[in-house]
Amino acid sequence: MKRNTQRRKAFTLVELLVVMAILSTVMGMSVTLMFSMFDFQQRYAEQSEQIRSTNRFVDQFRTDARLRYTLQLEPDDETLLQWDDGDRIITYSLTPGKFPEKRDIVRRVMQGDKLIGTEVYHLPDYAAVQCVMGQDANAGLLALSLWEQPPGANVFTSEELDPFTRSLRNPQPDSPNPVDAMYWRTVIVRITTPQETGGTP
Repeated sequence: MKRNTQRRKAFTLVELLVVMAILSTVMGMSVTLMFSMFDFQQRYAEQSEQIRSTNRFVDQFRTDARLRYTLQLEPDDETLLQWDDGDRIITYSLTPGKFPEKRDIVRRVMQGDKLIGTEVYHLPDYAAVQCVMGQDANAGLLALSLWEQPPGANVFTSEELDPFTRSLRNPQPDSPNPVDAMYWRTVIVRITTPQETGGTP
């Protein structure tokens, strides 16, 4: 009687360790890829919300600018601008967000001592905001400018930036315009004052 001498096939310990190492590497790469995708999706959603919020802010600013209200720029340290018709007061304030790079615009509507409306607009990271009334040839115009000013960047003031030409007022000869390298959005509206229209509506 013949004895079956064929050996049973099996994996050695070294082969099992190699397979386990490969599987661990693949699982680690998959988890890293999943976290990267979630992070990208979160940042994309946040940036999209910032763009939509900025567009809503600009549209609301245009709407308020059409009102025949008295305008004050920076009436105090916390207020960017203020519209006043004697009955209602609309203020725009630039406030810090949840993180150091975040900036929010808060629009408040007051009627007497009563707060009747509040809206918050989330701006892009490191956003700077400036409102400038036009002079001379630009008299009667109001410019609202938004740009990115991260830490370490040049800090421009309203005396240096000309929003109507989107450039520096006194640039150095043959030097590139640093404003071109920044995110810049300027909205220019014509202001109709009560004195021009003969009274408030």
